[in-house]
Amino acid sequence: MKKLLSLALTLCMAISILPAALAAESIPASGTAYASEQSISIDGKTVCFQTYMLLDENGNGTNYVRLRDIACALSGTRAQFDVVYDGSIGILTGTAYTPVGGEMATPFSGDRDYAGGDVSLRINSAAVDMTAISLMDDSGNGYTYFKLRDLGQALDFYVGWNGSAVVLDTARSYGEEPEDDQAAMAKAMLAVLDRELTGYCCARLADVNGDGVKELIVLREPDAMLYTWKDGQLTAESLGVMAGGQLGWLLCRNISTGEWGIEFQAGGAYYEDSTFFYPSGTTSFGHSFNYEDGDGHDTYRMNGTEVSRSEFLMAMGQNLRVEELISDMDCNDIAFGEPALVTETRAELECLAAGKTTRDISDEALLIIARRLNDAFGSMHIGIMNNWPTSCNYDDSITKEIDGNPWVFYRVLGFNSLEDVIRTTRELWNRKISRSNPEFDSALLPQISSCYITHNGALYRTDLGMGDGGIMVVVDKLLLRSENAAVFSGHCTYYGDEEILDNFTVTIVYEDGVWKYAE
Repeated sequence: MKKLLSLALTLCMAISILPAALAAESIPASGTAYASEQSISIDGKTVCFQTYMLLDENGNGTNYVRLRDIACALSGTRAQFDVVYDGSIGILTGTAYTPVGGEMATPFSGDRDYAGGDVSLRINSAAVDMTAISLMDDSGNGYTYFKLRDLGQALDFYVGWNGSAVVLDTARSYGEEPEDDQAAMAKAMLAVLDRELTGYCCARLADVNGDGVKELIVLREPDAMLYTWKDGQLTAESLGVMAGGQLGWLLCRNISTGEWGIEFQAGGAYYEDSTFFYPSGTTSFGHSFNYEDGDGHDTYRMNGTEVSRSEFLMAMGQNLRVEELISDMDCNDIAFGEPALVTETRAELECLAAGKTTRDISDEALLIIARRLNDAFGSMHIGIMNNWPTSCNYDDSITKEIDGNPWVFYRVLGFNSLEDVIRTTRELWNRKISRSNPEFDSALLPQISSCYITHNGALYRTDLGMGDGGIMVVVDKLLLRSENAAVFSGHCTYYGDEEILDNFTVTIVYEDGVWKYAE
C-alpha cells in the first residue's frame, strides 16, 4: 500500500538550522481518523506502531504516529529526543526519552474523531509549525499524532521506502541520497552497536549465509540477534536465549543442501542442545543424560521428538561445523576498554562505512585479529589431528588389524571418499590460514590419510586423541606493518604460569580480501 504512506522526501535540513515552517499539508479541521497498524524498520529492527490514518478525497491514506511512541522507539539512537509539555509541546534533541507510561500502547481503540491542522511546538528553543492531528481518549486526555516524514525532516533522520516497508535510519540525514550499499550497511550496523551494546555484550561480523556479504551477530541479554542486510535495510532474527549453561554460536554448512548457517549450542552438566538456523528453515537437536541410581540413560530428540541414537547422529552429521563465531565467554574478553570482538567489529565497520576494507583496519583491531587467527591456527591444527571436520555414526563400526593391533573404525557421515574429506578440510583450512603456510601438506595431510579406510563402498574413520599439552599462547604487540602484512611478538607459558617458555613472532597477511595467519 505505497499510496497509503505518502513518503515523498524533501531536501535535508540540519538540526542546527531548524525549518521555520515545514511544508504544510492542508487537512480538514476535523473528521474521522482510522485506526491502523504500521510496521517500521528502525535501524534494522522492526517496530509495530498503532497509528491513525486520514483519507483524502481519492481514498489515499496518510498515517500519523504518536509523538511519544516515536520518542520511545528512538531513545538510545543518534536521533533520540525527549518530549516535554508546559502548556505547549517541546522537543529536546540529543536527549534520551523520559517515559511517562503508556508508550507503544494505544490509549483507545477503533476509529476516532480528530481535530487537525498546524500545531506549534518548540524544538530546543526554535518554534516550528507541523501538521498534526489530536485525538481524545474517553477521559478527555489529548494525544498528538504527527506525520513521520515531518518528524524526520525536523529532527534530521532518514525516512524512506524500500519497496516493501517504511525504513527509518538514524545514521542518515533526512534527505540524504542513497549511498554505496556496503557503506550504508556498515552505518546501519554501527547504529545497532551504539544502541544495543551495553552491559554484558559482544558482537561479531561474519558471512553466515555464504553470499559474500557479512552479517552482524550481537550478544546482549536476554538473547542473541543476527542482523542481515537485504534490500537496503537490516533485518533482525533471534539466535537463542542468553541464559544458563555454556553458550556458543558456530558457522555451519549443511552437507546435503550446501546451505550455510549458524548453529546455536547450549550445554550444561546434563544436556547438550543445538539449533541450526539455515535460510530454508530451523532444526533443533537435544541430547540429555540421566545417571540416577548409577544407571546411565541418554535421550535424543529432534525438533522435540525423541529419536534413536543412530537417527540423531546421522541427522546431526549432515551439519558441518566450520568455525566458532562467538560465545558468551567473549563478553568477558576485554581489550581496549570493551570486549575484544566489539573493538574488532566496530573498527571493521568504520572501514566499510568510509569506503575502505579491512586492509586499512586500526592497529588495535589488527592486534585482536592476529590473536584470533593465532588461536584459530592452533585450534584447527589440533582439530584436524583429531579428525575434524568429519563426524561418525558410532553405531556402525568395523575392526581392522593394523600392524598386528586391532583398530576400530566408525562410519563417516556426509563424506563418500577420502578425497572429499581432504578437499573439504583444505578448503576450511584456507579460510583462515594463508596458502603460503606449508603446515597442511607437510604435517596434516599424512595424518588425515592414515585415519580413513573404505569398506563396502563406505568411508570409515578411527578416532585419535591429541591435546594442546597445556601450552598457553599469547600474542603481545604489533612489531611491523606493511600494506599486506603485519608481524607481532608473542610468548608461550604452561597453563598460564608467569614463567615464559618461549618467545615467538606471528605473521599475518592480507589475502583473498581478508587477513589470514601466515606463520
